[in-house]
Amino acid sequence: MSCDIERLFALLLLFEKRQFSSVYSLDMGIEGLMARLGSEIDRLISERDDFISRNIEALNDSGIRMLTYWDDSYPESLKNISDPPLVLFYKGQISLLAIKKKIGIVGSRRATSYGLTMARRMARAVVEAGAVTVSGGAFGIDNAVHKNSCIEDEYRSIVVMGCGLSDFYPRSYAAFFEKFLKNGGLILSEFLPLIPPAKHTFPRRNRLISGLSDVVVVIEAAKRSGALITAGYAVEQGKDVYALPGRVDSPASEGTNRLIYDGAIPIFDLDSFLEEIGLSAKERDRMPLDVDLNPVDNVLLSIVQREGNLTLEDLIALSGLDYSEVLNRISQLEIKGLIQRMGGIICLA
Repeated sequence: MSCDIERLFALLLLFEKRQFSSVYSLDMGIEGLMARLGSEIDRLISERDDFISRNIEALNDSGIRMLTYWDDSYPESLKNISDPPLVLFYKGQISLLAIKKKIGIVGSRRATSYGLTMARRMARAVVEAGAVTVSGGAFGIDNAVHKNSCIEDEYRSIVVMGCGLSDFYPRSYAAFFEKFLKNGGLILSEFLPLIPPAKHTFPRRNRLISGLSDVVVVIEAAKRSGALITAGYAVEQGKDVYALPGRVDSPASEGTNRLIYDGAIPIFDLDSFLEEIGLSAKERDRMPLDVDLNPVDNVLLSIVQREGNLTLEDLIALSGLDYSEVLNRISQLEIKGLIQRMGGIICLA
């Protein structure tokens, strides 16, 4: 699809400003829309020429590419949502959009160690099973998902930004995003390159996360959370919503526990979850015990493998061993890179 980029950007501003997408059908095609809205486009170009020009310059300088609603590669799943974006701006491997299975994994920016651990494990399991993860690139759960959606240094993950792509957001993740793009990841947005992050941009971003995903998983969410907005969009779009149960006295799990109460599917086991969504767990998810470990190490490691996340007290109770012996062997297993301790929680590394 080819058209005057200045007029295209003006059209995007019109749709955002006056919600023309609810009045004019996108089935008219780009030429039809340009013809019907020609006078409005001309007026907006004259009023905001400098802003449009700066966005075109940012597009060219930042290596941003575009995919329009009418291009063959535009995701069919987004065409089926309400108010689909006219343009997807992107950096990275657009071929990830063609991978059949995409799993949205979202959650709190203020995640607990338990939430972060489960986000890491789920992201690894999903990509090892051949799927792609989708999340919002934010602090907390989102970042844990993107960083761990990696096989042999190749990222199989899609970041949906709540701002334009002329700069990375959050900026503190710029170095990671550069590595992410260099090694196969995809970052996309519906916003013009210079649109900054704002309160209203993130809910719009969330509908694209759910729209791109076959199912949506909420790891942790407070009572009021952007992750719950994503779950709401998923329900509207006819997608299954899964939620990770959490402690009833933890504010970080108040939203996820409420989702389960309201009908979201609880996740009790990663392998079962993968099977339910049509994926198969890799055999290394159930890694064999190291034959060089002593019998006590084998006992402790098998408990951690079976139970997932647990406290030191839980491990002592389940193993029947004394405190000093468990503490010493856990330290050795951690040195060997077989387990990790995060905020009092013991889990597989």
